[in-house]
Amino acid sequence: MPDAGIDRSRLTFHLLPLPKGVKGTRAAGFLGDEPAGTYAKSTNKTFLCTTRVTIALGTGESGAPVGPEAVYAATLWTGKKNTPQAVAWTIRGKEAIGSALPAPGFGSSHATAVAGLDVVGTGEPTGDGPSRALLWKAGAAPVVLANPGDPAASTAAHAVAGDLQGGSSGGMAAGACIWQGSTESFVALHPKDVDASCVRAVSDTEQAGDFEPTVDTGAQKRAGLWRGRADTLVDLTPDGAANAAATACAAGFQAGWIEETPRSQRFRAWLWAGSAAESMDLHSLVGGDWTASTIRCAQVQGDRLLLLGTVERRQESGGYKMLIAEQACWWEYALR
Repeated sequence: MPDAGIDRSRLTFHLLPLPKGVKGTRAAGFLGDEPAGTYAKSTNKTFLCTTRVTIALGTGESGAPVGPEAVYAATLWTGKKNTPQAVAWTIRGKEAIGSALPAPGFGSSHATAVAGLDVVGTGEPTGDGPSRALLWKAGAAPVVLANPGDPAASTAAHAVAGDLQGGSSGGMAAGACIWQGSTESFVALHPKDVDASCVRAVSDTEQAGDFEPTVDTGAQKRAGLWRGRADTLVDLTPDGAANAAATACAAGFQAGWIEETPRSQRFRAWLWAGSAAESMDLHSLVGGDWTASTIRCAQVQGDRLLLLGTVERRQESGGYKMLIAEQACWWEYALR
């Protein structure tokens, strides 16, 4: 668990070096203990990079095994109709072995998070049926994760850690929820007096995400923390923030972003230790002329907490804030 507060002196910031000739990368995930980013050279060529290696990500083959080495998962748009397809790549040295994750009964699928050999995402129907949260284990046919209290409600999975999956159930006013590998294990985390909520990250003891008191246009998004029940919700949003979301949690810490001015696209990576009061502006460590930063995921490595994210540089032109540079990065916090 964290100390009573966050010790700034324990934090350092690192940019993931750009491969030669590459202008920008985005945070992807961890390959074992390596922070990784992605970049594209064309609409059909995506690459995964760490501090040591750059790996081409090809299309996935049906039935290809997943693991036992480090796995990265994402969504590819394939075929003449650019249909979304969940794919998991097993990383073996400098090679990525792609496996098209099966989604029988669904017209398309998305992969959103991976932990070990487990991948979670969402399957979209071909007709008018509800979408479904999906859990793939080692590339096998997915376990469908629904809401047993409302079988007609759509579900989506955004997070996985150990035997826990997190996401949401419902449509426009979806509610945060968690599963433990089956529909029957569904637990609703959606709090009272809130229109919408969603789990974006899970750990052994916590769930992090966001909620909206109302879903009216322009409504504030607030960062939230749960501990297994709806009535444990903690509002992490610091005073003065227009919007906030928690997108990672580990070792008793939560991380994500805040936006001080609505629709400014000037997001600031943020770290919490269980409350709005015990928090810190991670963007203040970034330096340079980066105008925004966000957190994608977190991982504990021994006595270190690694927070993987992306920094951006935007420039206003003709009334629009144009993205002119981006780079994968990580913050490192010494736990002891």
